Formats: sequence, structure tokens, C-alpha cells
Amino acid sequence: MNTNPKIDTRQFLQEVNFTHMVAVTFSMKQNIEYERIDKIKASKNIRHFLNLLNKKTYGNASHRYGKKLAVITVLETSFSGRLHCHLAINNPNPDNPIYFENLIESLWKKTRWGYSENNIQHNANSGWINYITKLNPQDEVDWENYHIIS
Repeated sequence: MNTNPKIDTRQFLQEVNFTHMVAVTFSMKQNIEYERIDKIKASKNIRHFLNLLNKKTYGNASHRYGKKLAVITVLETSFSGRLHCHLAINNPNPDNPIYFENLIESLWKKTRWGYSENNIQHNANSGWINYITKLNPQDEVDWENYHIIS
């Protein structure tokens, strides 16, 4: 392994094998009334979204047995200072990608910080992992919401 943690992280995440990867970019509201979003609030918002998505996908098994979708999440700050996130999510039902896309979009908008300018792409490949792990100095993997099925 390298001695550079960013390179090690990128190599580790590129080895994750998604069978039906969905590439997701979520924008976030930057302010609500007098409250400004930060990475902690963003991570909590993503966790809430993933809980909703897991519940809709797996029903009670998501709570009872901890059944979850495979997901990698990266929090990124744009050059203009806007916080947003990139996700790689494994689609458990690849026969109906439009349903999964609509589900993702509708559940994200139900979260407190969810905003409407989002991008969801089906059949993403390892190039998406390469893109989201570019890890500029202000970017970071959201390990709290990372989940891979082994």
C-alpha cells in the first residue's frame, strides 16, 4: 500500500464490485432559515435518506435484519462553496431502473436538506468510483453511510 491515505482510499473503493451501479449526485439546500448546512448535517441527512430507501426497498427486513443496499457516499464542496454529495448505489432490481430512479429522487426530496437539482445515471461503471474518489482537499468519504455487502 501507498503511504498516501487518499490514494489508499481510492484504491480500496475501486475494488468494490457493484453488479448494477447507479451513479447519483445530490444537491443540498445550503441554508434553512438561519441554519447553514455542514458535513455533519449532510451526513445525517444522507443517513435518513438511506434509511428511507432501504425501508422502501427491503420493507421490515431493513430494520429487523439490517438488510441494506450497498452504497458509497462522498461529500464534496464545489469551488463556489456549495456542499453536495455523490453516491454509488447498487440497484437490487435492475429490471426496473426507472422505478428505482424515481424512488431515489422522491425520497431525497422528502429529506430536510434535499434539493431538486440532482443527477441519477443507471449502469454506471468503475469510472464513477474513479470520479467520486478524486478527493480534493475539502472532499471526504462519508464512512458513516458506507455499506458494502460482502
